Amino acid sequence: MNSLVVFFCGLAICVVSAQHPGTGKCPQPPVQEHFQIAEYLGKWYDYAHFEVAFEIGSKCIQAEYSPMDSGHIRVINSAIAVTGSNSTVKGEAYSPDPLVGAKLAVSFFGNNQTTANYWVLSTDYSSYSMVYSCTQVTSLLHFEILWILVRDYNVSAALKSSVLEKFKTLGLDTDPLIYTKQGPDNDCKN
Repeated sequence: MNSLVVFFCGLAICVVSAQHPGTGKCPQPPVQEHFQIAEYLGKWYDYAHFEVAFEIGSKCIQAEYSPMDSGHIRVINSAIAVTGSNSTVKGEAYSPDPLVGAKLAVSFFGNNQTTANYWVLSTDYSSYSMVYSCTQVTSLLHFEILWILVRDYNVSAALKSSVLEKFKTLGLDTDPLIYTKQGPDNDCKN
């Protein structure tokens, strides 16, 4: 009975936050080998993502990554919220396991994330990045998020197709992706 209550509470949280639910344990897709954080730094545009509570209705979503004196990475996420106001949140990231640099722990609001919740599955550093996150709620339920980040928000059909195919090859469902409004036609000041 308790497991059933936890399951339905988890499902309710998922519906409210709009993350993509899955049954069982979080998938463990392979990450980028020989990840080079220095090449990953800089500005990335959110091309597409699974809807999450903090991004609902937002446009012009960007992430800026830069080095910190501590060796961690400064994270500045910005967007224009559904209300039309500018929204910025600052955090930091680091790799809890230096042998797997593409699995980063990203934290905001000083919550000191210690497990890797931002996995770079694939990137060429200059045009795209495929990012995965999964939160295990119970042994029966998890929530997944995918992001497609790009260096230039004008994405070619060939790049889009290639990235979507890579996600599918890894067994990850891309149907829930929401495409982010970017560029001057959407009042973005990129």
